[in-house]
Amino acid sequence: MTTMLVLLVAAVCLSAHAVASMPTNAAFDDYFYTHFHPQPKKNWLNDPNGPMYFNDRYHLFFQYNPDGPKWGDMHWYHMVSKDLVHWDHLPVALAPDQPYDCGGIFSGSATIFHNVTTGKDIPILTYSVACGKAIVNAYPADVSDINLTTWTKPGFNPVINVPPSVSGGFRDPTTAWQGTDKVWRLLVGCGDGEGTCEYKSKDYVNWTYVGAFHSHGSGMWECPDFYQIPSTDAYVLKASAGGDWWTVGSYKQTDGVSKPDTFVPASGNDIHDDNQKYDFGQFYGKLWHTQASTDHICSRNTKSETYPLLPYLTTQPPRRFLTPSRTGKSYLVGSITDAQHATGPAYKRFQERSLLIRPIIPRL
Repeated sequence: MTTMLVLLVAAVCLSAHAVASMPTNAAFDDYFYTHFHPQPKKNWLNDPNGPMYFNDRYHLFFQYNPDGPKWGDMHWYHMVSKDLVHWDHLPVALAPDQPYDCGGIFSGSATIFHNVTTGKDIPILTYSVACGKAIVNAYPADVSDINLTTWTKPGFNPVINVPPSVSGGFRDPTTAWQGTDKVWRLLVGCGDGEGTCEYKSKDYVNWTYVGAFHSHGSGMWECPDFYQIPSTDAYVLKASAGGDWWTVGSYKQTDGVSKPDTFVPASGNDIHDDNQKYDFGQFYGKLWHTQASTDHICSRNTKSETYPLLPYLTTQPPRRFLTPSRTGKSYLVGSITDAQHATGPAYKRFQERSLLIRPIIPRL
């Protein structure tokens, strides 16, 4: 049985440029600002990245353009919450300030790494870059900081370079998991038809490409994730490939750092089969990671269009609880509504705004 980080499913150096680009508080006085959805105070956002629960805080990162309300110059915005409803804005966590950050910071994940020497847990952000050439690790500058405000990139980066045998895309690393052989595993969306590429490491710094983990059909698989259904021997593989797809199957560990592990979906139950999606529409989902909860929460970002009168674009929709059936044939979905824990004047303003927004901005 593989030792997996328990998952919650939801939808780094701080450069001088990132600090200068931090929004003001003016957006909080904007009548149409959502407040109860994770959203920057201004400008563009897209894919949710590296969500995790650490030090009694939910952390959500997402791709962000500090320069304007359209896609470009990708950074990682950072927000924290105690309840997944009320969110605090923090400084930009990751900026493209190193040569290997070519083209900008693309999607990635968070892993809670247990340091056996110190006995402490350390959150690690692992991300890809726009040019598709590398995978990078970032660490908190001060792990005792309750908000993990500042992140650093060690000198040994990048930790993974794109394999010569892979053509097409190379991005969106998953949260890593550690097998019974004490070896760490990591999946990356790769190529055109390769699906997911698997990497292994004994120390989380030196990674070996061991081959394809699983594929089905053609095209690039973005934002893959892999996790075990609690209290079962079943595993879920998720990928964004013309929608956010999931499949349930069996997983077999191959010991050591030289050969790939094996994942076999249930019969007729693979990515792109039977309309098995977390949701329908234009979404990218990402997983929450913790060591304490067996809940699954889905966090996604919506497709956006340009509304010239607004200083911000797109939002993270309401988080949803997901409960997979033991047969692997269905998910039970329940909403975490924005109003569930909201009280006071701010919620009353939200109710008023929600009525006025609908005729002006269509649902996406």
